[in-house]
Amino acid sequence: MTRAKVELGRQLYFDKRLSRDNTISCATCHDPEMGWTEDEPVSTGIKGQKGTRNSPTVLNRIFGKTQFWDGRAESLEEQALGPIENPVEMGFKLDELVQRLKDIEGYRIQFEKVFGEVSADAIAKAIAAFERTVMVGEAPYDYYQQALPYLKMSKEELAKAGPEAKKAVEEYQKHKMSDSAKRGMDLFFGKALCSVCHLGPDFTDEGFHNLGVGMTAKEPDPGRKKVTGKEEDMGA
Repeated sequence: MTRAKVELGRQLYFDKRLSRDNTISCATCHDPEMGWTEDEPVSTGIKGQKGTRNSPTVLNRIFGKTQFWDGRAESLEEQALGPIENPVEMGFKLDELVQRLKDIEGYRIQFEKVFGEVSADAIAKAIAAFERTVMVGEAPYDYYQQALPYLKMSKEELAKAGPEAKKAVEEYQKHKMSDSAKRGMDLFFGKALCSVCHLGPDFTDEGFHNLGVGMTAKEPDPGRKKVTGKEEDMGA
């Protein structure tokens, strides 16, 4: 993953010319200002068409086992082309998009430098390279976890624990969790049972679960079942 590839992917990600009518970019529905998702129940594509699902975040998808809510894509490269080809989202045939980008000198030069040519595969790889750089930085909770084994130590004990322990405590003092955040953490890992599914460094088990939401609709979303064909995956 080179800097040039990531930069090309960044340009593509924010460029509305990747949609048929020049109105939708990847960032339209996966907005950095909105946590790399959007504040709408479902996404709006070209010609004002409404999708059926809320946009998942791009954050930390480098760690994802699968992509999309139903896991139909196994890689970020496969995922990157999905919205482009979707008639409701960006509505472009890949061969037509390739030609459009070839006709834009700036893109043509970059693609030739990074990949040798403009192609659908190159488009996917560039966007995926950029998306792999979209990661969450350390939060107060992370500093708390790193310092937790040392917080109750005396100065003498901390000195014996070594420089890493001292640094962990010092960093936590700069980025303390608020009291309300600590109460929320206790609920999250305790009575509220959030951590049953939301666990690990990304707070997800990367699994598919049917919680019953939307199952009373006239035409409920089949969810994971559409991918696997398994009845037990209905709505997951």
